[in-house]
Amino acid sequence: MHNRGNALLTLNGAVNLGGHRAQVALQPRGIYVIPGGQTRLRGVWRKSPRLGSVSAVATIHADVGGKPFGVFNSAPLHVRFLDWIFVGELAALLVALACAIFVAVRRRRRWLGWLHERRIERRAVAAFRAARRAGAPLEDEPAAAAVADDQRVPSGVE
Repeated sequence: MHNRGNALLTLNGAVNLGGHRAQVALQPRGIYVIPGGQTRLRGVWRKSPRLGSVSAVATIHADVGGKPFGVFNSAPLHVRFLDWIFVGELAALLVALACAIFVAVRRRRRWLGWLHERRIERRAVAAFRAARRAGAPLEDEPAAAAVADDQRVPSGVE
């Protein structure tokens, strides 16, 4: 802030942040600026967004001899926020989600393959049991089943 006049100015100011309805006080408050002098006012916004943008306008109240002299507004400044830690957390979350989906798809394919094999085995066992109930001979002994019981040769094993 420059004092180009010939009177001692007392300055107070704030930055209005549009879109967030926040106001940041500028420090130092009540500073004197001599004629031809200058000062720098600073403020810290403690709760800035992690992602987004705001329009900032500085408002300076100048007093001369304890009486209001004028209110000066700066041109709006558009500020964008991008917290790289937040971006990193988001990227890590997306990678973890992609890995989880990849593992789930692979396990599902293996699971479906295993279910298909079990289904084939169950069908074979069911067909075997149905054939046994119907009195069909075993497939590995076709000749023995066709021979009558009285014509069988004893094997000597009991």
